[in-house]
Amino acid sequence: MTNHENLMYEYTQFCIFFRLLKPRWVYLRNTNFTSMKKLLLIFIGSSFTLLNAQFVIFQENFDLAPDFLGNGWLTDNKSNPMGASDWTQGNGVEVGAIAYNGDTTEYCVTDFNATTGAGDISDWLMSPVITFNNGDTVSFYTISYNSHTYPDRLECRLSTNGTGSSTGADETTVGDFTVSLVTVNPSLDTVSYPSVAVDGATWTRFTGVVSGLGGPTQGRIGFRYYVTNAGPSGINSSTIALDAVSVISSIPSGVETELGSLITLYPNPTTNFIYITLTEQVEGRIYVYDMHGKTILIQNIVTQNNSVDVSALAAGSYLVKIQENNTGKYAMRTIVKN
Repeated sequence: MTNHENLMYEYTQFCIFFRLLKPRWVYLRNTNFTSMKKLLLIFIGSSFTLLNAQFVIFQENFDLAPDFLGNGWLTDNKSNPMGASDWTQGNGVEVGAIAYNGDTTEYCVTDFNATTGAGDISDWLMSPVITFNNGDTVSFYTISYNSHTYPDRLECRLSTNGTGSSTGADETTVGDFTVSLVTVNPSLDTVSYPSVAVDGATWTRFTGVVSGLGGPTQGRIGFRYYVTNAGPSGINSSTIALDAVSVISSIPSGVETELGSLITLYPNPTTNFIYITLTEQVEGRIYVYDMHGKTILIQNIVTQNNSVDVSALAAGSYLVKIQENNTGKYAMRTIVKN
């Protein structure tokens, strides 16, 4: 191929990969080589600016459920009186909808049986430790079975107390989770929580933005199912579900924590496998993202020598994140799949 034909081919593949536009061959034939280079640079710069502005540093699709509680997630039912239910894996039936992301049952659920009689529910689900920065966006999807008739409420709160996981002394307190990020249906009305049974609603995304930190801060996200006058005999509370929890960093994707010094990743480019070697044992996960930030693959770190099968991935560039469960430390690498 000539240089001009080479560049047209690369431009076409680039556009297809990023889904920016359909290549127009007639236009390209009449575009000189210098203009083509400028056009490519504009698209490349724009795409990577978008990527850096919205890099996912934490994601949980509950696709390892019911084992997610062994991956740094914690629960604590402070309802009064305390009932039999707690946050657990869904079964694809409770809320009248299958999981938002993944297989049918890959989501978390809790319900009115978190208390007994007519009580007050305060049922907590807490994330692994994550390192937060100002401007980070916490995102999640949720749905209720019948908040239209029996109102539900879900609080998304933030603890900045490192590995701390205190939810306070009773159903009225929040312990370490003093920062409110977003509340679904704060007034316990009959219309604000997306509800399947009456309204036919679907999974809905909610977000909150982290602010007020003095710098990088370790902590946890706390999801609190908080409903007063609830339970089997109460006038509020039905069943709610949670899925696709993520933290989207405000820090460019080239910035990483000290975990990066422990990691060797090879070969790169690769065709079938990448191998990730750690200088010390780490409990955590390996994430593979496409260049849109979509999660393509997740697997647990099992030893100091880990292999990841990427043979089924389409040719192109991907981001690999290695994250420790307990501290939230992570490292990121870009790989090329041939």
